Amino acid sequence: MRDGRTVVDRFVASRPDLDATDREMLLGWRDPVEGIFEIRGYDGDAIIIAQVALKVATRQPGLVFRNPEKVERGWQQMREDRAEFVEFFGGDEVVLPPGEARLAELVLDG
Repeated sequence: MRDGRTVVDRFVASRPDLDATDREMLLGWRDPVEGIFEIRGYDGDAIIIAQVALKVATRQPGLVFRNPEKVERGWQQMREDRAEFVEFFGGDEVVLPPGEARLAELVLDG
């Protein structure tokens, strides 16, 4: 829009009744991801989509890296995940027999 705000910005500004969680979720829609998505199912309120987004990101990486703040947030999350992995396993490389690999997955997810 001419004033630099998005439709979502205007909508949120017009709805003072929204709680902080809803406002944050809606404002996150200011940076849409373009692509074709296939709905594969539902998990509660979440929609499970096919990895068409991954294909689009691979073919058009500029779509993924156009928001520097989100790129930095992604790098920060990756650093935190790596630190937790190293703390849990004692290093950044782990070799496990196949049966124990599933156990490690359950421990990390839990």
